[in-house]
Amino acid sequence: MGKDLQLILYFSVFSVAAFSKENRMPASNLAIVWGPCIFTSEQIVFGDIGRMNTLTKLIIENYEYIFSENERLVN
Repeated sequence: MGKDLQLILYFSVFSVAAFSKENRMPASNLAIVWGPCIFTSEQIVFGDIGRMNTLTKLIIENYEYIFSENERLVN
């Protein structure tokens, strides 16, 4: 996945998580949906799905720290 696409995807998911009280989609739920899609592999072992979800959740929760202000879509 290209870096520009990652920025757009993570910004979108981060934005949804920001309204989790209204939409019931906190980072943990979004990670369950998006983790396996983002970190796909030809051979996914069941234990790897949990790791993918945890990594995705951390990226969503720390979007503002991971991506510099110059990289973020909205400052």
